[in-house]
Amino acid sequence: DMINEGYSLINFRGFGSPDYWCNSYGYHFLNSWDIPSMNNGFMLPMLTSMTCGGGDFAYYNADQCFGEVWMKEGTPANPKGAIGFIGPSEWDTKTRWNNCNDMGIYQGITQEGLYRCGEMLLRGKMELYNNFPHNHAWGGSLDSDQFYFYVYNLLGDPGLQVWTDVPESITLNTESSISKQQNYIVAEIDVDDDKSDFMVTITRGGELITKGMTDANGSVTLFTDFLVGSYQINASKYGYLPEINGLSVYSDDQLELTNVTYLDDPVSGNTIEYVLVLHNPAAISAENITIYLSSENSALSVITDSVLISSIPSNTDFTCEDLFFEIDEVWQNDNTANLDVQIISNLGDQSLVIPVEIMSPELVLFDFLVQNADTCLIQNQQDDVVIDLTNTGSVSTDVFTATLVCTNDKVQVIQDESLYNSISVSATGSNTGLFSVLPDEVITGEIAQFELHITQNDSLGQCLQFSIPIGFIDETSPTFSNYGYYAIESSDTGFFAAPVYDWVELNPTIG
Repeated sequence: DMINEGYSLINFRGFGSPDYWCNSYGYHFLNSWDIPSMNNGFMLPMLTSMTCGGGDFAYYNADQCFGEVWMKEGTPANPKGAIGFIGPSEWDTKTRWNNCNDMGIYQGITQEGLYRCGEMLLRGKMELYNNFPHNHAWGGSLDSDQFYFYVYNLLGDPGLQVWTDVPESITLNTESSISKQQNYIVAEIDVDDDKSDFMVTITRGGELITKGMTDANGSVTLFTDFLVGSYQINASKYGYLPEINGLSVYSDDQLELTNVTYLDDPVSGNTIEYVLVLHNPAAISAENITIYLSSENSALSVITDSVLISSIPSNTDFTCEDLFFEIDEVWQNDNTANLDVQIISNLGDQSLVIPVEIMSPELVLFDFLVQNADTCLIQNQQDDVVIDLTNTGSVSTDVFTATLVCTNDKVQVIQDESLYNSISVSATGSNTGLFSVLPDEVITGEIAQFELHITQNDSLGQCLQFSIPIGFIDETSPTFSNYGYYAIESSDTGFFAAPVYDWVELNPTIG
């Protein structure tokens, strides 16, 4: 009945086989041959079958196993069955492993925003990996997470998203028609909740032209060289119904921006010279032309803010030279800053945008190497530290200084500054002088939060944030969560006195 009523997620923990689900007493309450009698129509669920054998796609006693029947039943005109099925191909799986796998899947769905079928499968396996740290070697159903990595599989599309609530409607605001000389269009999303991260695309005849994501205000500017004709603007996001607007592009006789050439790479901290080429497609000469250049983005400082042109004859190009802007010192690799262009002439007023894709280094933490025998931060023990950084940006760094700061006061930073030599793109570099730290007397497993301030040419380029646990962590350590709380067993150790629990037995048959 639950399936016929349209539940989008169905989870089963019990007993099973390649043919059925059953309870501990052997009662088969759902068999493969029951699935064709389902009446759920277009209300197709995602199934997580966390019990033996349901995903055995090589089942030798029938053409289709339990999961395959779910996936293959029905037709486009008369749908039945399910949109996806996660289950094991192995007939012999064990309770504690299945429970852990199951909890990981639904932790991802309910708490971490993992709604794609492939993400669900992987999240369950990562829960096994994290909770059975001493069982990573190959083995069997009793002692190996690798075993479950192999036998649990997905029947269905890994990219398919599963609804967890009734999708909401949105309003997509765009212009309905623009001149082909306009090289951009602004799309704005109007919803009551979070307006960010809506995917907005422009398509033409089924072909993707360009795409972008909305910012916190629900706005995105999309750039392309439009042709005369009809386009579609599509907006979508998980939890919302997609919205589509039409766009008509027409031709007129205004000036065209046909080329932008940077004479210098647009690298953070540099002054950039660039050239614009304008074309006059009109049958008459463009006269008394004024070009205003500006930017609302703090990353760009416009040096040449206006250009005066007396005329551009009909069907002629004009090159604007000696134009300059400056990019802020802060590293913003792959960030796009808009250079706004306003053109005033006898052909009419125009608004264009030049997207400037900024290049810079971008450092990420590669390794935090504590120089002691345990290779970890130890309470009340001062140790030197090597911090390896990888440059994932688009240009090399210069020689730079890094300053280490502990932001939650769990570690004293004794030597906080070191130099790094230039790090090339995709390369990794280490501090030339050692950092030195002294952790406080905290519970083993507590998290020290750090920032690494990167300074190049006397300007702050980047601030890296990362967290490192304190103490030697093993199976006797408390368990800390990402939410700030932690669990301590009576047998745990590590710079604290384990509590003595007053056990209250819930099972009436044993106490």
